[in-house]
Amino acid sequence: MTNDSQLGEKLTNPESKFPKTYTVVCDGILTREHLSQLAEGIELEDGYTTLPAKISKLISENSVSQCQITIVEGKNRQIRRMFESIGFPVLELQRITIGSLQLGNLQSGKLRKLTTDEIAELKKRNP
Repeated sequence: MTNDSQLGEKLTNPESKFPKTYTVVCDGILTREHLSQLAEGIELEDGYTTLPAKISKLISENSVSQCQITIVEGKNRQIRRMFESIGFPVLELQRITIGSLQLGNLQSGKLRKLTTDEIAELKKRNP
């Protein structure tokens, strides 16, 4: 939620290439091959190929995997579509960073005002 429409557009428009990091929990055990596919870019069912992503913090157990993925596009349902295209439906998805902002311990449904420094940092950043 923002009262600065220009900043909001910069943060959410896929063309701005602003990095967004998500924690993903998916059904199935991801292998290095799957992670490489995600990292290199995935061709989605509509023929669009995503830009490369960064994958980190992989944990797998009991036929479920969890990882963090950073993308710079943010197309409609992109993360879910990427994982589904390689056969791993997303069970849980949470955006944990956008640019330099971190979700931290902010609870679901809550909000906070950004500091003047945070706003300045977001506005000056040219992804």
